[in-house]
Amino acid sequence: MSLNPIVFISEVGESVELNPGPGQSLLEIFKKCNDIINSHPTMNKKIFVTALPSLLFREIYNLDNQSRQELIDIVRKNEVYISVGGEPLNLERSKLLYSLIPIKGVLNFLASTERVCGSKFYSEEMLKSEGTQDTSIFKISRYNNELGIYSDGQVHYPSNNKLKGLEGELLLTSKGLNNCDCVPIINYNTKEKVRFLGIDKNYMYLEFLGRTNKLVNFSVSKLDDIIIDDVLAFTSRKLNLGEGYAEITRENGLDKMTFYFYKNEFKGNKEELVNLILEKLSKEEMELKYVLDKKLATLDVELVDKDQIPFYDPKKFKSPKILDKRGIEHY
Repeated sequence: MSLNPIVFISEVGESVELNPGPGQSLLEIFKKCNDIINSHPTMNKKIFVTALPSLLFREIYNLDNQSRQELIDIVRKNEVYISVGGEPLNLERSKLLYSLIPIKGVLNFLASTERVCGSKFYSEEMLKSEGTQDTSIFKISRYNNELGIYSDGQVHYPSNNKLKGLEGELLLTSKGLNNCDCVPIINYNTKEKVRFLGIDKNYMYLEFLGRTNKLVNFSVSKLDDIIIDDVLAFTSRKLNLGEGYAEITRENGLDKMTFYFYKNEFKGNKEELVNLILEKLSKEEMELKYVLDKKLATLDVELVDKDQIPFYDPKKFKSPKILDKRGIEHY
C-alpha cells in the first residue's frame, strides 16, 4: 500500500512493514499502520519499521507533547520492532529510543547489501536493563556476496577458522556465491573495522571495533564517533535532554571538548551534566579516564536552543556527532 513515492507500507503475512522516508510525518504513518491492523482482526499487531535512526529521533523530538503521546499510545497497542537501515544503532542509542517510545526490540546491522548482512538483536529486556553490556559481536547469517577483510595491504576472504583473530576493514565484493541474483557491489568499503572471530554452524561472527575514518586524537587518548554517540545517548536518556553533538577545540595549549545539547525539559544544573558526562567518558576507555583525571584536557557543556543543533535541520540530520575544530596541526 503506497502512501506516496517515498513511503511504503506493506502487509507481510500477519504483520505490517513500514518504511518511512524524509519529508513524512512519522505519526501519520503509524496512524495508517494502526488503521490497517484494526481493519484486519487476524493480524498479530506487529509493526516492523525500517528507517534511518537519525530520521526516527528527529521526528520524535520534533513532535509536540500531544502528538508524541498519540505516537506512544499507538506503539503500546502494537508490537513495534525497529530494523535499522543506512546507519548503525548501538545499544546505548537503542535504549534512548526505547525511553522515547516503548518498542519491543531493535535489529542492528553491521553492514548490509543484497544478501549480505551482519546483525544482532536487542530485546526489550536488554533495552530496559541498565546492566546490559554491548558485546559488539555480529552474526553473519546470509552472505551470497563475498565478504572480505582488508589487512596489511591485501584482502583476505575468511572461509574457515584459520584466519581467526584477523583485524581489518570490512569489505563487500561483487563476487557472487551460490548463484546469487543480487545486484553486485564492487569493492564496497564499509569503513568499519572488524575482528574475525570464526565460523560456527554456517554462521560467521565478526566483532565490530569501530569506524576506520572517525578516529580523533584527544590529548594522549583517542576518540571516535561511537564513543561520543554513546555519551550523547546516555546523557540524553538520563537527564531528558534533546539531541546533541561535541566539538573539540584548542585553548591555552590543551584540547577542550564541549558538548552541546538541546536543553529540552532539563531542569538540573550544568555541574550535574558535566559530572555525568565525565563519569560516562571515564568508563569508555582507560586513556580517556587518565586524561580527564589528570586534567590533560578540559571538558565543558552548553545547553542551547533546538535551532543551534545541526541535527534538527532536515538537511543536516546525519551531521557528524564530533567536530574537530583544532586545525590539522593538532592531529
